[in-house]
Amino acid sequence: MSQDQPKPEEQAISKAVELGLANQLNDAEHLDVEVRTDLLKAVQGQVASVSISGEGLVTSQDLRIEKIDFQTGEVAINPLSALLGKLELRHATAAVGHVVITEADLNHALNSAYLREQLQNFPLTLQDQDLTLEIEQVQMQLLAENRMAVEAAVRLCGAEQSHFLAFKGLLKLTPQGQSTQVEQIQSLKGQNLPLNLTGALLDKIDELLNLRTIHLDDMVLNLHAMTVTQGQLTLETTAYINQLPSNLKPEP
Repeated sequence: MSQDQPKPEEQAISKAVELGLANQLNDAEHLDVEVRTDLLKAVQGQVASVSISGEGLVTSQDLRIEKIDFQTGEVAINPLSALLGKLELRHATAAVGHVVITEADLNHALNSAYLREQLQNFPLTLQDQDLTLEIEQVQMQLLAENRMAVEAAVRLCGAEQSHFLAFKGLLKLTPQGQSTQVEQIQSLKGQNLPLNLTGALLDKIDELLNLRTIHLDDMVLNLHAMTVTQGQLTLETTAYINQLPSNLKPEP
């Protein structure tokens, strides 16, 4: 970001957007919004750029994001809203940036109450018997060269059986660039279990790794590149922003 001292109008609009974003998060260790404009340009409906950076952001889906960094180009705004210290976009804008998620935070989300609810009562048919699959615990390791390892304890309700699975795989982006998928799977434990059981687990893992869950209102992510290193996932992304939230109330 620029080291120039922000103007009063920039400070007012930046703080309004920052508070609006904070209200959509469960928690944030650090959140900073920097709007670059001046009063004349704002009255004309122009903003030079908007930068959003943050650390330790926790979304409503209970996913902690280690770091985000987004930067827009020139933005067209409603000039009347700017005079009120808000930032109302005249049309959607794109912000280029990156998102960093740690292995520890992924594992916390995988085993959180929010996502555990999505993993219960998953229908499955084995040997003509209708069962439900519950994933009791999942542990993921982020390895080098975009690889990952997963260990999971699963329970078959109806058959009253518990199983332990472990596998490695390659983490890749889907062609649409909105989520991830696991490929080149190498089973480490549970090889003798029915294929549709391991397939059902992989389907649920893919759902858990669907990074469309990383969102704020009026913001859609499109992923361009992904790098998995030891213990960390970095996503290069474009955020398409329909509106930037704002809040003119003072901080609590």
